[in-house]
Amino acid sequence: MLLKDVLAKIDLCCPFAFQEEWDNSGLQVGDPAANIHRVLLAFDFTEAVLAEAVAKRAELVVTHHPFFFQGVKRIDLDTSKGKMIAGLIRQNIAVVACHTCLDKMEYGVSAALGNRLNLQDCAVFLPEASGLGFGMMGYLPQETSLGEFTETVKRNLGLDALRFVGDPAAPVKKVVVMGGAGAEFMAEAKNRGADVYVSADFKYHDAQAAQEMGLLIIDAGHFGTEAVVLEPFMQKLATAMPSLVFMLSTQSGDFWSYR
Repeated sequence: MLLKDVLAKIDLCCPFAFQEEWDNSGLQVGDPAANIHRVLLAFDFTEAVLAEAVAKRAELVVTHHPFFFQGVKRIDLDTSKGKMIAGLIRQNIAVVACHTCLDKMEYGVSAALGNRLNLQDCAVFLPEASGLGFGMMGYLPQETSLGEFTETVKRNLGLDALRFVGDPAAPVKKVVVMGGAGAEFMAEAKNRGADVYVSADFKYHDAQAAQEMGLLIIDAGHFGTEAVVLEPFMQKLATAMPSLVFMLSTQSGDFWSYR
């Protein structure tokens, strides 16, 4: 398939028009007339992912986070970014990002996170006019404690560690999840009756605010709460484009390390 046709199929599965106005989903680098046979899915585009794409003969890398967020004023091959741009062009590899549009899809980031945590009777937490939106709200199969739920989150997301605020013995039943940075929606989660709010990138004073408002929170990391979408997204794309080979990156991981 030509890259322009692959882009059209991706747009049907995850419409770029749903992205936030500040976002930069869509084609990052590439020739729309290039032939695509093999596609690698990764969370971020890094030098390690580029090397993996070359080794696996992928002509296209589809990422969650955009390779370009801010404007590019120069391409300096002494920098990591410059080396990656040059490598993409030399190797004829394209990059496409599906960011906030993928966050909102019915199989997207928070839906995948809710599924991984076994939430039931789910609904979109912050719905838009389309019916899609950010976050997911649902219920655990049975009430548990915050301490037990943190262990479930760690196990089901494959995490070495996480942060939480609240009494480990506190009961948990109603859960709101928001993949990625979701601190700004803590008060809304509390107002909607959530026992616990699972998201990422909380700051110190967010933790203080959560404690003051009586909201249990779990910070499961940006990567931990969002990377769960890659597999269902790949399945969606593979169904739409059965003639292509799709692969999940093994070099796409958290930038944080824990010990």
